[in-house]
Amino acid sequence: MIADLNYLHIAVATLAYFIIGAIWYSLLFGKVWTRLIGAAAPTEEDMKKMPMMFSLTFVLNFVITSATACVLYFVSPNSVLGAVKVGALLGLGFVGSACAMSYMYAKRPFKLTRSIRDITSSPCALFR
Repeated sequence: MIADLNYLHIAVATLAYFIIGAIWYSLLFGKVWTRLIGAAAPTEEDMKKMPMMFSLTFVLNFVITSATACVLYFVSPNSVLGAVKVGALLGLGFVGSACAMSYMYAKRPFKLTRSIRDITSSPCALFR
């Protein structure tokens, strides 16, 4: 099974995931997200840790895309739309719900939880 995976696709998906996340948390919603989670501006010590954090993020993106590729391999959707549905269910349903619960118990602002809840409810619409 591992030998049957398309590692070029996994590499491209990993890179896309990393780039989209970087844009999302910097250019698009970085300031709002930082304010909502109550984070202070990065210190010099924080800045020294950034390369390691980005490297670990990239590795974790690889783990997520590899796991998704394995699920798609086993499910074998018949079309691109089928693969998108499986990806949406995995990514939004599981990850989004886990994030929403984490934010809820950490008593994060409702806007964060609400945005994740709205996203996690959307996969259900795909399967109607």
